[in-house]
Amino acid sequence: MSKGLLTSQIDPPTSIYKRWFIKNTQEKHFEFLIHRQRWLITNSSLSNRCFCSN
Repeated sequence: MSKGLLTSQIDPPTSIYKRWFIKNTQEKHFEFLIHRQRWLITNSSLSNRCFCSN
């Protein structure tokens, strides 16, 4: 009986941590994509201005 209690007490924090880790990783990846998109837009618009001014 105590063995069952120990495993039930250990498993939930692990699954909570896994869910948090997956969510955190997905959010960081999403932020990375947003920053990359902004960087690409900024650089492409800058390069277009340079070509237009020449």
